[in-house]
Amino acid sequence: MRSIGPLQRKRAQLLAKLAQIDKKLAELGEVSSNGTARSVKGGGRRRAVNKTPLVDALYNVMKGKTMTVSEAAEAVQKAGYKTYSSTFKVMVNMTLAKYTDRFKRVGRGQYTTK
Repeated sequence: MRSIGPLQRKRAQLLAKLAQIDKKLAELGEVSSNGTARSVKGGGRRRAVNKTPLVDALYNVMKGKTMTVSEAAEAVQKAGYKTYSSTFKVMVNMTLAKYTDRFKRVGRGQYTTK
């Protein structure tokens, strides 16, 4: 049976080297919040933060109105909903179609609140 001592020493040496590498990466600003190195190319995606979910924002904007998907997307953004999505209209369309308990389809591409 092998002794544990040599393995523990090797582990300590490797942890010391890893700490040095982490320090250098941190100096370069390339360490993410969980301590792992980030890709220099990508740098991560940005994501908009909103106080209310899209379905609630759409409901508040569309109360008592009939709108097309494009009108609803524009109105919700004018009301302060932030997005970086290039396919935001698709997201709005999927949300309107999914939540049949809150939105009613009144025509082709036209929705109103219930």
